[in-house]
Amino acid sequence: MRAQGTDIKLFRFNSTASAGAWELQAIAVSPHFFNANEDAAASAARWCLEAGEAEAEVTDQFSLEPGGRRVIFRGEAAIWALPFPSDAAFRAFTEQYNDRLFANTYGVDNNEDARAKARPRCSRSPGRAGACPAAVSQGASAHLAASTHGLGFTLGAAVCVCICPALAG
Repeated sequence: MRAQGTDIKLFRFNSTASAGAWELQAIAVSPHFFNANEDAAASAARWCLEAGEAEAEVTDQFSLEPGGRRVIFRGEAAIWALPFPSDAAFRAFTEQYNDRLFANTYGVDNNEDARAKARPRCSRSPGRAGACPAAVSQGASAHLAASTHGLGFTLGAAVCVCICPALAG
């Protein structure tokens, strides 16, 4: 997936600054996902994100912030941020991210059959599989986009990878 347009900037977090600061690294990047195991025929896909000089394996540790249309993630040697210019661009990235996260988590492509087979129960809600109360009350897309911690249970057509705020506490 190549992001549409060139208005996506890449920022790197500088922890050596007195209070820490985001520093602009590139003004026009095209984030895209790639399969790091593409040449290994026997291996399952291992999806990674590349954006300019930043590269990271797709995990549930990405912070997706729909209000700021921003993605924050840790690469090998830095923390990176990608602010998106529009809701549509952020939504398109989030859909691709969720598909790649599903594939990295379960070892299969994200499709209806795979989602039906991969329905572990939310550990915060014993005996309840699938529907996350926070997703029902807040809307699945907002809930998915805000998720940053991994329990890995499916929600409709996407993967819910968060600790449900409605169940926490």
